[in-house]
Amino acid sequence: MWTTDAWDSMKSAFTAETSVSKLMLTSRNVKVAVHVNREGFIYQPECLDAEQSWELLKLKAFPRGYHLDSKDIFTEMEKMGREMVKKCAGLPLAIVILGGILVTKPSLMEWEKVYADSLWSLEKGKGLGEDQQRELFHVLVWSYNDLPPQLKPCFLYLGKFGEDERIEAETLYQLWIAEGMVLSTDKREGETMMQVAESYMGELVHRSMVQVTFEDMENSHTKIKYTFLHDLMRDLSLSQAKTEDFFEVLDLRKGNDVHLNPSADFRSVDTRQLVVFYDEEHMRKQIGSYFVKKCKQQNIDQCYCSVMVSTQICRK
Repeated sequence: MWTTDAWDSMKSAFTAETSVSKLMLTSRNVKVAVHVNREGFIYQPECLDAEQSWELLKLKAFPRGYHLDSKDIFTEMEKMGREMVKKCAGLPLAIVILGGILVTKPSLMEWEKVYADSLWSLEKGKGLGEDQQRELFHVLVWSYNDLPPQLKPCFLYLGKFGEDERIEAETLYQLWIAEGMVLSTDKREGETMMQVAESYMGELVHRSMVQVTFEDMENSHTKIKYTFLHDLMRDLSLSQAKTEDFFEVLDLRKGNDVHLNPSADFRSVDTRQLVVFYDEEHMRKQIGSYFVKKCKQQNIDQCYCSVMVSTQICRK
């Protein structure tokens, strides 16, 4: 829960003061927790210590059944791993992402390269606050840069969907294919393009870049039914998409009408797509009028190659 207003809008549903039921809320804002119940128990998890950080990295980087040629190799990997997790500032998500990189690097030489890259790209974070958030973002960007080239646009594409939105996997695969993101050169004999798209998703899952639910929740070997992004991974997707001119976001939801100003410059006319978020109260003619004015002002025939309109952002 992000705001006190969000709780105020739903608290009337929890009026049974004599109930023995318990309610657990999660929030990044302590003020929200205090607002909900001043006498309630507020648990503020601490960052992982050095040993806990290594144990989590080991769990992700050496999955069950993982075999190394010798104990000496593991000792060297552990030495580098313990140094690398120090750069993650005790943040579980950063460690999981680092593990997602290392699990794809089975040799000692590859670990040495990742270790050298980590010393170049990360600074040691201390305590909570902005420094720690900056540390986490560095790790996330690093994990994105480590993706194979064909997976980068597939990951960025997920940022087009709403926060916490569950994306139907088969629909997503079809969109990837339609956009030309699934390469026919990756297709093995007898494979379909949908199966190649599934393998792309499997690799993103393997690298801990996305979260998924399976058709059979008791069996992770079944097909993926839905996928979604952790909110920080979505922030990464949006940030990288803007940096790479992959897509631009136009937010027409309530409180964001400033974006309708046609005199405001787009970041780049080379942006591949425009993603529009709007409430039902905003009429399509407003959006159309905006594009017409903007295109005339910049004297160009087409601002974007395609437009993706989403109404599934605001949930009531």
